[in-house]
Amino acid sequence: YEGFGLPPLEAALAGTPVVYRRIPAVEEVMGGTHFPFDSSYASFKTALDAAVNADPIQIEKDAASLATRFSWTDVAQRTLATYREVL
Repeated sequence: YEGFGLPPLEAALAGTPVVYRRIPAVEEVMGGTHFPFDSSYASFKTALDAAVNADPIQIEKDAASLATRFSWTDVAQRTLATYREVL
């Protein structure tokens, strides 16, 4: 498990459609946006198809929504806290 969901959040904030596996840390960060999938191939295919055909305006709205929840300062602070917890 990746502890905070930084890679999908960073991609989403950059305006990229994000396909991600449903795991608690990432779902918490992504907040129901973009294209989650479970462990099945069919679910992954559905999410990937949806991302390929994503509405750019919706992707921008999702990025704006995520940006209001997470500033880069907040992301850096949470990442640093995770590293400190591990060390």
